[in-house]
Amino acid sequence: MIEFNSGRVGGTWKLADVSRYADDRPAAWVDDDLFSDAFRWAETRGAPTLLIRTMASVGLTEEHFAELEAFGRAMREIATSPE
Repeated sequence: MIEFNSGRVGGTWKLADVSRYADDRPAAWVDDDLFSDAFRWAETRGAPTLLIRTMASVGLTEEHFAELEAFGRAMREIATSPE
């Protein structure tokens, strides 16, 4: 569980707290409040990152669940593959 302390100020207001929580671990973030700053952050992270922007009026779709499943499978493969 992430505690949000940054307050609602511009862009993706949860980004600083999510970044701090995720640290250098893989992360999947599903939210209806993701903007370009969050996608830039995800692209520049050293750890695998999946961002899914939902529509508040729709919520999670089957496509979103499929993306999350695929990401989870990929992370499991990375974690269990011999180096």
